Amino acid sequence: MSNSGGKITGNVTISDIKAVLGTSENSLKNLCRHSSINIWAKYKPVKLNDRNTRSQLDENSGKWKSDANWFHGTTGAFGLRPYSSSVFSDIISNTTGGMNGWVYERPEGNSTYPCRQIDFMQYNHLAPPALFAFICTAKTAQGKSFTGTCGQSPGGGDEVSLEDLQVPKYFGVALVNSNNGVVCHGTNASPGISTVIWNSMPGLTYGTYTAVPFLCSDAIEFSIGSFASQHTFYTCPNIATAQVEVTSPTGVHDITFAGEWYTSAKNGFWVDITNDEGTTYTAKLYIMRSGRSWDQYGDHSYPDESVQDLELTKNSTIRAYGLTDGSTYNHNVFLRLNSDGAVFRVALLEPIDPPI
Repeated sequence: MSNSGGKITGNVTISDIKAVLGTSENSLKNLCRHSSINIWAKYKPVKLNDRNTRSQLDENSGKWKSDANWFHGTTGAFGLRPYSSSVFSDIISNTTGGMNGWVYERPEGNSTYPCRQIDFMQYNHLAPPALFAFICTAKTAQGKSFTGTCGQSPGGGDEVSLEDLQVPKYFGVALVNSNNGVVCHGTNASPGISTVIWNSMPGLTYGTYTAVPFLCSDAIEFSIGSFASQHTFYTCPNIATAQVEVTSPTGVHDITFAGEWYTSAKNGFWVDITNDEGTTYTAKLYIMRSGRSWDQYGDHSYPDESVQDLELTKNSTIRAYGLTDGSTYNHNVFLRLNSDGAVFRVALLEPIDPPI
């Protein structure tokens, strides 16, 4: 057997391909065009006018040579064609949570663009997407902070990362109103960082806005209104928009989070809690089974749930860890301030296996 843990690790057989894709299909053409192919795998069937790519394989190691390039296909980007536009409304309409306009060009199975069984050599069916799990501040107010962030594949392995794709790395967020008008926007000042933080929100009209993540050809400082100059925008594949409410400053705190499940079974997590206010708070971190909320905890005691007492020192960040019985139940994490009872749901990013 040349497949293990969702990866094809040796000479490729039809049986290996069927096993990792989870299909009973026997046709090579249908397998190379199968809907279950993980498009974020670095090595996968691509559209390419070449019947023989084996010369790019190191037969001794069974791995592709350092200068191998067949897997870029006709797009020059791992068989992927990113979606871009100079009109931001195109980015809004194409950010729906799926491919968001990006295209994976499969081989056609004809004499011009043949299907090659060897394309599955070193295919990783579990490769993480380049971007995933966009989350942002759910409620903010004038003078308060806003954070938008998403997970990002580290690259360097058998998955496709933004670094591999060589698309613009300036990650940004735009808040748009119900008419899809941009009310404020900005990107991170540094390429390759998928987080934006606005420390002081302007006096936007109270209401709910849609936070649209995007990639941009340029770094853009936080700005009110629509884009003042022309840029090339890219959708962020595999992630959807989110909602943010702009409301009265009463009860809105400058407290932000970043965290991740660090085990695939979701039974361990870390969270960084940043208190950007000039006041120190005591708080409780609640770990709850899905379907329960912090105020249902009461005096109940469940073995997979817990409460941690925390001190959120003014103008600082603390890190907290938690454990759950993630193999049995899904869990949520909440933070509650003791002073005024303000409750926050802490969104945790999905775990990514480190590159091998």
